[in-house]
Amino acid sequence: MLSKEDINQIKLMIEEIVPPMLRLSEQRTINQLRAEIRLLNSELYKKLHSEFSIEIGRIWEELKDLRMLLETHIELHNGTS
Repeated sequence: MLSKEDINQIKLMIEEIVPPMLRLSEQRTINQLRAEIRLLNSELYKKLHSEFSIEIGRIWEELKDLRMLLETHIELHNGTS
């Protein structure tokens, strides 16, 4: 689970990237805005991934373990019905 400090760090990283996006002009097309949002998402993902890759990996492993437990539970339940 991410700590309050981790969440605050994520917020700061988002604020570093987002301000340029807030300076929108009326001349931008929807496609230009979509491209900028994709770029923003990509930059944010890269920063988050580099900062929290260990935490993300741990959470991913926990999710895989939970999925296996759920699949086992379903198999056992289906076998007894």
